[in-house]
Amino acid sequence: MEDTRQAERQKGEDLVFRPFVLDDTGRPFVELVAPDADAAIIAGQAYVGNGTADAVYLTTDAVAAADGIVGGFRYTTAGALRAYDATAGLPAGSSTNQGIAMTTDGQVCYSTAASGTYFNIAGVAVDLSGRVLIDLLTFELLFADLGAGVVSTVEAINATTPTFTRATVAWTKLSTGLWAEVASGSPRSFYGPNANTVPGSYLGYLAEGARTQLVTPDASIRDMTDAAWVAGATLTVAKTGIGIDGAANSCSRLTGGALEATNTILQTLTAAASSRTYSVWLRRVTGTGTVSITQDGGSTWTDVTSQITDGYFTRVSLTDSVLNAAFGIRVSTLLDEVLADFNQFEAGAFASTPIPAAGARNADVLTYPTSPWLNAAAGTFLSDAYIPVVSATNRRLLEINDGTANERIYNQINSLNQANMAVTDGGVGQADFNTTNTVSAPASLKCAIAYAANDLAICLDGGALNTDTSATLPTVTTLHIGRTNSGAAELNGPIRRVTYYAVRLPNAELQALTA
Repeated sequence: MEDTRQAERQKGEDLVFRPFVLDDTGRPFVELVAPDADAAIIAGQAYVGNGTADAVYLTTDAVAAADGIVGGFRYTTAGALRAYDATAGLPAGSSTNQGIAMTTDGQVCYSTAASGTYFNIAGVAVDLSGRVLIDLLTFELLFADLGAGVVSTVEAINATTPTFTRATVAWTKLSTGLWAEVASGSPRSFYGPNANTVPGSYLGYLAEGARTQLVTPDASIRDMTDAAWVAGATLTVAKTGIGIDGAANSCSRLTGGALEATNTILQTLTAAASSRTYSVWLRRVTGTGTVSITQDGGSTWTDVTSQITDGYFTRVSLTDSVLNAAFGIRVSTLLDEVLADFNQFEAGAFASTPIPAAGARNADVLTYPTSPWLNAAAGTFLSDAYIPVVSATNRRLLEINDGTANERIYNQINSLNQANMAVTDGGVGQADFNTTNTVSAPASLKCAIAYAANDLAICLDGGALNTDTSATLPTVTTLHIGRTNSGAAELNGPIRRVTYYAVRLPNAELQALTA
């Protein structure tokens, strides 16, 4: 097999040897499905990923007279390599062709077993029986951007049918940098950076928990001329600004007067003290003076001047616990002007995406059945995600369970900002362990977890591997993306990609995939 090229793949920089795409140990990445319309055909072989060489298509269907032979390998007319699952043993009459086991009708014999003792033929991992050792890719979420803030939840390999719910509208950031409303029942795409209106890179599916907007009435969220706001005597307020959605006269213009002490605007929430976050989108129009926000009616002010600019909106926030909180803005300097949009007051330690009306924005709930793609005995999940804010909470990347907490495997970023893997079987905790390296925010991450009986592993961003060798495995039915089955530990951030291999990948490959 000829060394043809090296592909830059989202799974790592793995060598491509015709006809295989190889991990760093020489095991090919394969999909056992018919090639789709986006398959790239190279020398007769169909590759997954529209030419990015994510994996090769194999088929175990019966051979056909119309098959072609390229380089000694047998292919379907669609470009799938004919292959035989020889994990349980070689079929009768098999032989070897340049060290690779072949059936009598020209199919490549493969095995999904652990590597064990093997050797490499032109880089391809082959066991002592001549079986090609493969990494079987059976489930993949690519979360393509469909435009207008909506993301595709189509599963790429087996077309596993998802279920998505969110019974309220929600907002998201578009590729233009502007923010837009997405209808209820529609999963959101998301572009970063998250806290401004600067165009940025695509970050995938947005998974948020439920939050409640405490600014009332609805009009006052964007219009600070509303009677719910109390403006100081010297502050001028007008609804004349272009907001974070690009709409004219949709947000408020605040102009400072001659006296700093009365260049203020406040709204009060009558409620017991509790951890809440006030946030507002600000953009400077003129001036360079101090701009501040408060939660305690101006007894203390937090200077946000360095965070705002005239080039785009930036979201500023303040978390505090105040009895009968009075939140708002001060523009200190005469004739300084700022635009203010989407005032938001909500319970929690960080600001969530804009909520356009008083009351709840429901959680994003995305699930997939684990049949037919999940291997109950062994497997590997790879998650590519983005953490927008630092939080002292657990944030699920994914969880597979039976609808309860008694049978589950999950992967999360924990309250220590380490990646964490936990397994529960029969209501008994089998494993709960972390990586030694941590994530920062805002930042992207890649995390892999692998499982087999008494053989668990986790790796974050190519760092040191951590393992557990004493775990039984649960019986599961459902994959949850970005949350638990009960709605706890929401990620509150986007996920670019989720990939599943129906094998327990080698430890070295877990590090390579996440580097």
